[in-house]
Amino acid sequence: MSTGSIIIKPIEAKLERNVASFSKMNPYCIAKLGALELKGKVCKNGGTRPVWAEAFVFSLRSNEDCFLEIKDKDMLTSDSTLGVCRIDIKELQEKGTVNKWYKLYYKKKEVGEVELEATYTDQEYTSRVIVYPQPKRPKQPEEQPQAPQVDKTIKVREHFPRPEELAPKGENGNELEIL
Repeated sequence: MSTGSIIIKPIEAKLERNVASFSKMNPYCIAKLGALELKGKVCKNGGTRPVWAEAFVFSLRSNEDCFLEIKDKDMLTSDSTLGVCRIDIKELQEKGTVNKWYKLYYKKKEVGEVELEATYTDQEYTSRVIVYPQPKRPKQPEEQPQAPQVDKTIKVREHFPRPEELAPKGENGNELEIL
């Protein structure tokens, strides 16, 4: 039986499965180790490119694998699963820290990926979720609605005619006499 702790930090995800009909998705993570399940904070309006600033800490009691599930928080219906990945505890114990993109699956199909920093330590910590201040991120170009391009340039004449240039001219170029 293994002892120690693992720390799982979801950083960001690239989701291909979009379940929001009328607005952007609100993704959140659930980390599972055996019967223990820890739920993270919702990335409001995270859409298909959510970012998180949290860590899931588990005290190891067995050789069970850890799973990270990403769900969409929905106010009207039950939350939808967007994808699940498996974190290999043996790999963590061998390497100490792993920072990589894990493939997400839903109904045996690949539906995106999530970047995780996972760490194993010999120290035993209490299982819990640690939340950090949410990082600021620029809006993703694929999620910004594209407004039509309108030319707002004002055309300015370089030369404004003087009043004498506006006076009507006769056939010989002289000013016309107005009767």
